[in-house]
Amino acid sequence: MITIYCDSSLTEVCVVAGVFTRFIEHSRKVTVNEGEYYAIIHAILQSTDANVPALIRSDSQLIVNQINGVYKCHQPNLLPLRDTARDLIKDRDIIIRWIPREENLAGIALEKRK
Repeated sequence: MITIYCDSSLTEVCVVAGVFTRFIEHSRKVTVNEGEYYAIIHAILQSTDANVPALIRSDSQLIVNQINGVYKCHQPNLLPLRDTARDLIKDRDIIIRWIPREENLAGIALEKRK
């Protein structure tokens, strides 16, 4: 199983898997929560491209719990992103879990880029 860390700023997404770090600029202005969803979606796509089981770690407790069905999603701009993430992990060996910010390698990488 591969562990993938993901995080987002207002301008870009960062995905870290092993020695691989990838930064992807947002194509438009996003909210903090939209950015977190995009980060997780990019991490999911990274794991499905590699066709390996994955543990995806994000420091956004809200977004992780919305995807996992623990919290409801009431924001219309986030519903399609939540549904996309859920569809991408359906029938795949992918687990999405919360991690504290200080342990998120993607968040640390984003901080270093400032």
